[in-house]
Amino acid sequence: MLKTEFEERVKMNVTDNEYYDIIEPMYMRSDVDKDEFCAMWRKMNRKRIAAYKIELQAQQEAAARIERLWKTERKLFLAIRWISAENLLNGQELADLHAVNISTHRMGHLNGHDIKIPCSANKVWYELHEYLMSA
Repeated sequence: MLKTEFEERVKMNVTDNEYYDIIEPMYMRSDVDKDEFCAMWRKMNRKRIAAYKIELQAQQEAAARIERLWKTERKLFLAIRWISAENLLNGQELADLHAVNISTHRMGHLNGHDIKIPCSANKVWYELHEYLMSA
């Protein structure tokens, strides 16, 4: 059985070392077919497979967020310099910014009260661009 066949059957990637040093020799010494071997391996490694799926989903969500943030960065770059970011961006874009700790407002004071002051799109673009360049 090829490594790719094994990974397709167990729905999980494994390292070359793990496959060639452990899994393949175990399979070659067994007297079961590919499907049965993979079913047994899945059953013995169900917690690991579940953790793998959770990690894979988190990686996919992070990649999707970065892709959306690049689109947001471009939108901000093209925006009028002094428009507020909160007026320019949609809810998902604002949520993505907040998820990576980029604020679209700052705190200020007016008549002895704390107030939220919207940040310019230019300021938010700069912070987002710096974040993306380091991601």
